[in-house]
Amino acid sequence: MVKIYDRNGNILADNIESYKLVAVVSDKATEDETNPRHVVDIDKTADELSKFIKLDKDKIKNILGKQGVYQVEFGTAGKDISVEDKKKIEELKLPGIEFIATTKRYYPNGSMLGNFLGFAQNSPDSDLITGRLGVEKTFDYYLRGKEGHITYAKDAWGKVVSNIPKVEIKPVDGADIYLTIDKNIQGFIDNTLKDIQDKYEPESAFAIAVSPKTGEILGLGQTPAFNPNTQENLASAWSNIFYNSAYEPGSTLKTFTMSIMTENNIYKPDGYYRSGSYQVEDATIYDWNKTGWGTITQRHGFQQSSNTLMLTLLRELGSEKLKTGLESFGFGKSTNSLYGNESTGDLVFNNKVSASTTVFGQGSTVTAIQMIQAETAILNDGQMLAPYFLQRVHDKTIDKDVNIGQRTVVGNPISKGTADIMKEELYGVVNGTWAQGGKRYAVENYSVSGKTGTAEVVDPKTGTYYKSPYKVMHSFIGYAPSEDPQVILYVGMKLPSKDLGASYANGASEIFKPIMENTLNYLNVKKSNESQVTQSYQMDNFVGQSYNSTLVKLQQKTKNIITIGSGENITGQYPSVGNLIKQDERVFFY
Repeated sequence: MVKIYDRNGNILADNIESYKLVAVVSDKATEDETNPRHVVDIDKTADELSKFIKLDKDKIKNILGKQGVYQVEFGTAGKDISVEDKKKIEELKLPGIEFIATTKRYYPNGSMLGNFLGFAQNSPDSDLITGRLGVEKTFDYYLRGKEGHITYAKDAWGKVVSNIPKVEIKPVDGADIYLTIDKNIQGFIDNTLKDIQDKYEPESAFAIAVSPKTGEILGLGQTPAFNPNTQENLASAWSNIFYNSAYEPGSTLKTFTMSIMTENNIYKPDGYYRSGSYQVEDATIYDWNKTGWGTITQRHGFQQSSNTLMLTLLRELGSEKLKTGLESFGFGKSTNSLYGNESTGDLVFNNKVSASTTVFGQGSTVTAIQMIQAETAILNDGQMLAPYFLQRVHDKTIDKDVNIGQRTVVGNPISKGTADIMKEELYGVVNGTWAQGGKRYAVENYSVSGKTGTAEVVDPKTGTYYKSPYKVMHSFIGYAPSEDPQVILYVGMKLPSKDLGASYANGASEIFKPIMENTLNYLNVKKSNESQVTQSYQMDNFVGQSYNSTLVKLQQKTKNIITIGSGENITGQYPSVGNLIKQDERVFFY
């Protein structure tokens, strides 16, 4: 097998020299008794070797005591001997102990990307390295290449016939794999997740960063993770949370259910509804604060992540249109990612109650990669992009790229008009007049848009949701900068077990903010002016007013006024009335 690289040519997986331990046990190997070439002292040899390989002394003695064979091996325990251990064993000068040079797969960054790369290892019955899990398994055909061999003609007694030419098949090198991953961004993700794991000890946490313009996956990490070199934690953390796990997302799904409402002309930002509670057959469903905020506008409700708002809108939309809309966003089916055993999630519309809970992200299940894929539609005028991780496959034998990843449109679930409205609403979740939990996700020097989520989690012992408000999954899916998105970042933390008060207060913001800020800085994304950090203003309603008078009013607050179209009076604006705008942030009039 050959190498796996990140997008910048940093090695993520490679082959290194390794050794296989063998023992010559036949005395026929020894010609000079003063210089024995076979194992002489089985007890001593077994005792010494047990200090280096994962076999106890008695098992090693049984292997060394085999009769009628020339040499013996020690199974998987005798493979992958490091150069350091080989030298230490050789210094013991144990007669009959030899080494055969082989290669093994090595991951220079340890547990970084372990659950994504997976691992490759030597086959038990040969030295052939085979991809067993993750990317290594997905691209095993390319990475492994083909073994060479030589065929000789033999006579009836098994002897080589010298006058018949041998047939030689030369080995074919494998291909190098280049991923879209950026090792530096991956470092931001891994370091942040380690801090979160240490601070809150959640059952799991994750973060995935994607380019909204192309769908390229820039980095993805999870805890717990396993180390592909040692396979530490493999038994408890072998699956990839982004592709293999389906879960109830909570209110982050409102990003897409609200998009469906908007696409069907049901969401009216300035329309009013009664918040607090909503009756669905025999079930009473409440807003997160149990009491609501009285009769409020729909925009107010969305910024407060009101469940009753979504139920009020669902009554007009109907369950069938909701299900069809979610399917058009790619939920309930594979993203065709190439990654092995990809889960599809499950859209549950068995009855009125299950359809009603789906509208705010409970009951139905999704995958993280589906959430990312759906988010791309909002940032590409309604066109949905496939998230992808393969940059290219480079065939070294012909020095040519034979498989190249590229931007791929996989759907058009919403119109450009709906996408524009949703960008404004998601901006309001973080920056709006009634922004609540979303405020925690604001990043210094950059404008952020997105949607919060606090999902109830099922207790596997009872089959019902945990009663404790702390036993939840906190998440946020967002992007920055709002006016020209460069990064989509989806983060989550499930079932924290330590410092519960802080985890509840901060949600997943302690994952999102450092990763987003470091990533934007690393990508040299232009920052807002320093004055924008401290000065802001609330957007007034300028619709119907003259363009010239509006320009006079705003010129002290921003110089970034962009006009679309022509005419004396303003017919539309972005951001809309009530949103909090940082000084010199872009304002659009049309």
